[in-house]
Amino acid sequence: MPCFQRRTITQDLNVANREVLLEALARLGIRTRTIGAQELELRLTNGNLASIYAGKILVQDDDIGVINQIKVAYSRQIVANLTKKFGWVENEAKANEFVIQKRGF
Repeated sequence: MPCFQRRTITQDLNVANREVLLEALARLGIRTRTIGAQELELRLTNGNLASIYAGKILVQDDDIGVINQIKVAYSRQIVANLTKKFGWVENEAKANEFVIQKRGF
């Protein structure tokens, strides 16, 4: 019987754009290393490792909250990129709620 066990959690990440994901991870302070065409190794802010492979993220069970943080950061990065692309103005109404306005209106 092993004296050390590590429980892990795997969840779908549903990320369409890898570059946007990398920008979001950098904003969170998560360092990344590319391993092959489909895999990323993540160094979380607490020092633990996680990985993303084929659209799924694998983390230790005590880091499960990081999955939600990554999903929120990814969504926020998409909004930031689109507002920049179209020249819109982004205002945060509440935590994680934004009002997007066209310039000049």
